[in-house]
Amino acid sequence: MSYKRIGLVAALAMLAACGSDSGTNPIDTAISGTVSFNYTGGGNGSFSATGAITAAAFAGNPYTTTWAAGFKEASDNSTNIIANIPRSSTTSDFVGITVKGQATGTFNVDVNCTETATSTCNGVLLATSFNSTTDTFGTSCALTSGSITISTLSSTSAVGSFSGSGTCVTPTGTISAWTVTNGTFNVPLLANVPANLP
Repeated sequence: MSYKRIGLVAALAMLAACGSDSGTNPIDTAISGTVSFNYTGGGNGSFSATGAITAAAFAGNPYTTTWAAGFKEASDNSTNIIANIPRSSTTSDFVGITVKGQATGTFNVDVNCTETATSTCNGVLLATSFNSTTDTFGTSCALTSGSITISTLSSTSAVGSFSGSGTCVTPTGTISAWTVTNGTFNVPLLANVPANLP
């Protein structure tokens, strides 16, 4: 994951470019997932999303409900975990976790990695107070060191953990340290990814 992620749109661009493997499983909107972690910096606090992405979210705005899910991307051989928590009628906190690979193991965050159309990087992103209509946000945070572990991976689910440190940036360019601890995920893998993600 390169540092085109400083702004929110750039930070989530890897999700916009992603689709999923073609119909490898039927799970869409049916099974609830969970992503949670504690953090300092970027406003401090905790992120805990548990829920299934709904059919309405697929068809309309995926930022209005709480959910956690994942998908495998064939073109860059990645595993992706995404989660959302609405904070108001127009904003939400959104998380994206990407692993360069589709196997179990521990993957180190690489700050020097350069993303391409066919290659991605290991990373964890958080956008707080994200407004999908205006592409604005409160803070955009990314790990620059740490690791992501996938302990279980199948065609229908992914389970693992993550932690590390990095930076957050505000829309005015203020940069602060960001630390993530106790990160876990247990999500269904979607056969289809909403085209209306950023």
